[in-house]
Amino acid sequence: MRAAKTGDGRLPGQDPGPGQTVPPVAHTSSALSAGNPERTPGSERATPRGLTVAGVVLAATLLLLKSLATVLTGSISILSDALNSFLDLFSYSAIHLAVRMQNVAPDVDHPFGHRRAEPLAGLIIAILAAVLGFNILREAITSLATDHAVVLAPAALVVMTIAVGSKVVMAILYRTASRRTGSPAMEASYVDTRNDILASSIAFVGFFLGGHWDSVAALLVGVWVIYSGTRVGLENIHYLMGRAPAAEVQEEIRSAALRVPGVKDVPFLRAHFVGDRVDAELHVTVDEDMPLREAHAISETVKREVERIPDLQYAFVHIEPVPSNSNERAREGAPVPQPGAGKSTRR
Repeated sequence: MRAAKTGDGRLPGQDPGPGQTVPPVAHTSSALSAGNPERTPGSERATPRGLTVAGVVLAATLLLLKSLATVLTGSISILSDALNSFLDLFSYSAIHLAVRMQNVAPDVDHPFGHRRAEPLAGLIIAILAAVLGFNILREAITSLATDHAVVLAPAALVVMTIAVGSKVVMAILYRTASRRTGSPAMEASYVDTRNDILASSIAFVGFFLGGHWDSVAALLVGVWVIYSGTRVGLENIHYLMGRAPAAEVQEEIRSAALRVPGVKDVPFLRAHFVGDRVDAELHVTVDEDMPLREAHAISETVKREVERIPDLQYAFVHIEPVPSNSNERAREGAPVPQPGAGKSTRR
């Protein structure tokens, strides 16, 4: 989790630039924070962690109940749903550890923090989902070629009803937490829980109809497990590979820099995800006659203002000097001299 900032936007212990006189700049709403208001202190630590623990407990309970129902009924579809609960138990355990790890403060070996823990856990879960899904498909196809009796036990009907009902409640909680915190772990948990509702419903119908419908239901559950795992895996690969944020987010970063008095232009901007947070590198131009101390103060203000944007983790600012009339020359269509090696204040 990003460190809390002081009232003027500085990180705790961060001193203002020498001779800094540039005032803070008011901010508009963030494209990154659409439907994702500012986190309150401790909210990201408490709610996701509590929900991941609840997910682990629920998955273990449902795995036990579904295993018992499989023994009582001999249903392949309930067995496939029990294996899906086994995947949930592993998944939520991994997510719980990832949520704890990602909030560990940066250290010598990880100077930019541990924000990649969540997407890494998501990728591992996706790989396991693919393996488990193919195993379910194999069992379902084998059962289609053989006759097997299914006992319509009332206890199994109760178990599947509990499974669907409890997952509906958890899906609502995960969705609420995802919108409030913007956590990819909570979003992945919501998607997985929504998929579980469908998978359990299919298993319930197949079991109730019996015969080959039980095997067909297991086949559908296997396909769904593979699909949902692949989708989550691809999304988390983007986070791990440093995908650029949306164009409107990059425009907001540029606008935040341009609102700082003394900044003429932002000729270069590059931003990418580091886990579930965004790092940005930008060049800003200032009057070449500006004193170095004042230029440094501007760069520090740009850094603070960009880092005020929700989900923005670090901003790296480089100052480039340009002639004082460069804006006028650009408006008149005259070529603007290329800035040389600027006075770097990159942090």
